[in-house]
Formats: sequence, structure tokens, C-alpha cells
Amino acid sequence: MIKGSLEAIEKDPSIQSKLNSCAVHGSLTAIQIKCLRELIILLGPFKLATDAFKKEHETFGLVIPFCLDLVNKCSLDPEVNPDARSIISCKTEAKALQKSVKARLSYVLNDSLYLIGSILDPRIKTSFIKAGGLDEKAVLKAVSDVILSRYPITCRKKFQTSLKC
Repeated sequence: MIKGSLEAIEKDPSIQSKLNSCAVHGSLTAIQIKCLRELIILLGPFKLATDAFKKEHETFGLVIPFCLDLVNKCSLDPEVNPDARSIISCKTEAKALQKSVKARLSYVLNDSLYLIGSILDPRIKTSFIKAGGLDEKAVLKAVSDVILSRYPITCRKKFQTSLKC
């Protein structure tokens, strides 16, 4: 909605004067418009994640990659987030979003079922492990141990072979 409103204002700058709320509250200032653009940058990844989880049927393997992506997209470090240089007025909001995502979703990085879901998802495999700051060998060992503890002995050799790939 914010993005659509800004696009309409860019196409027709006089549109603000035509809105009833602008007559009461005044038109948006350049700083307010800049803040809205920054919010679009910050909230865009949340929209992508929400849309992906609404559309996909097999989303269990996507939980960890999206969690890491949301944390990274809220980062103000340009090495982690290329859009960080564009965020000037909304730094406090970016930090708050990143803190909230970490607090609410960090448990998924320690949950063996989410790890198994991501590793066994052919779209993901082990690509998220280093991005999450985790030791790949330790994660694969933990996942292997969980799988092997849950399945009969006849399946163990198959799983051990597939996890080494």
C-alpha cells in the first residue's frame, strides 16, 4: 500500500493536494516520503517471506533461509545488506526489526527438525549453514544423529550416505 501510494505521488505530484487527508493534515514532506521509501526497503523482505509461505506447499525447508534473510535484510552493515546505505532515517526501525526477528525466530537455528527440513530440501541443502554462522560439520553430524535415532537400522546406511554428499 505504501509503495503504491508513493508510486502514485511520483507519477502525479499534485495528487497529494487532491486527497482529503492532506487538506486536514497537510501534504507529506520530503523527509516523510524518504522515510516511507526506507520502510519499503525494510519491509519488502517480510512481504516476500509472507508471500512465499502463503504460496508454497513445502515451506518447512524455507524457514531457516528466510529467517536468516530477514535478519540480514534488517542489518545496517553494507557488507551483509547492500540496501543498508539507503537506510538513513529509519535506522532505529531497522535495528528494532532485526532485534525482533532474532528474538522471535532464533530458536529455529537450534531446532533439529528445521535443520533437517532445510538440509533435505533440494532447493536449500547446506547453503544456509555458513550464512547462519554455524559449523557445517557439526550441523550435519547433529542432523545425522537425529535422523539415525529416529529410523530403523535398515535405513541408517542410506541416510548416512545421503548426508555425506
